Amino acid sequence: MRVVYPYVTNEGFGNNVVTLAKAWLISQSCGMRYQRPAWQFSHHVQPPTPNGYGYYFPTTRGDALRLKTYDLLFRAQAKLKRQVIPTIFFDYAHYAETGIIDVGEACRVMLQQQGLDSPRQSVVLYTAGNWGQYDGIVRARGWVRELLLSHADAARLFGSLRRIVLDELHALVTSKRGELLSLG
Repeated sequence: MRVVYPYVTNEGFGNNVVTLAKAWLISQSCGMRYQRPAWQFSHHVQPPTPNGYGYYFPTTRGDALRLKTYDLLFRAQAKLKRQVIPTIFFDYAHYAETGIIDVGEACRVMLQQQGLDSPRQSVVLYTAGNWGQYDGIVRARGWVRELLLSHADAARLFGSLRRIVLDELHALVTSKRGELLSLG
């Protein structure tokens, strides 16, 4: 079992999407399963739903079962006061220590340094927060776009916004072209 879990909060989606991008990059660089998060209530989601952004990005029954399994693992390891399966919270300190900008690659190096880079080695890793720079998650840009467009309402709104911007751009270019022609 090699899994990376993005720990999300009840704050706005913009704050949480950074965490999602980091987890996805780690999954790609480290050969880990990306586990969709369990969303909590958020007053940012309107109309209000108990699962907050889970309304837009739902978890499956399989996700729910895996999340309960990870929760049981965390609690059992805490009770035993030892790790049966290595559980790591990849944070800014781990990231900065590597000196690597890409979050996924930084995590891969950290796991390698700890001897946890083998595909046969079980690891549960989670990450959270807005630490680091945009450069650290830039490789996830296409994935984030696909994630956003995976919800029909978001895709429709994006399409509307795109049409508005293109219409404005077209009007601006047309007016500037007319100004240039009148000067000639």
